[in-house]
Amino acid sequence: MPPRFDSSSLQLKKGPGEISVDRELASRAPLASHPTRVMVRISMKAPAPDGLWSPGERPALEELEARVAQSFEEDGCLEVGRVVTAGIVDLYFYGPALLTDERTAAALRSSARGYEIEWGAGPDPEWREYFEKLLRTGS
Repeated sequence: MPPRFDSSSLQLKKGPGEISVDRELASRAPLASHPTRVMVRISMKAPAPDGLWSPGERPALEELEARVAQSFEEDGCLEVGRVVTAGIVDLYFYGPALLTDERTAAALRSSARGYEIEWGAGPDPEWREYFEKLLRTGS
């Protein structure tokens, strides 16, 4: 996770969670050049009993996140946040409207290294997911 992100622990519906969000973007968002929201979900192989990171798996998950983020950044995307809970790591990005399903799928397949990864993308020109979920939940 980039150093500009603020992280906090919180209680979510699914149990304890950790949220990290780029709060510096709030003063500039939404960016007209980045109207597409992408969410990448990584299922942990061995979460801690509380559903958060286990010490043994965390380095591999952080490395996977870095690979995924680098791939999306090469396509002009910005990583805006992460939520960890219930054995799941959700990564949030915003990018240009020209993102293609094929390119995204290929990037994720090449990064997976044995992890189950799901993803979804869609228009969110107002950045509602960022403002209403990530910023509000992480406050």
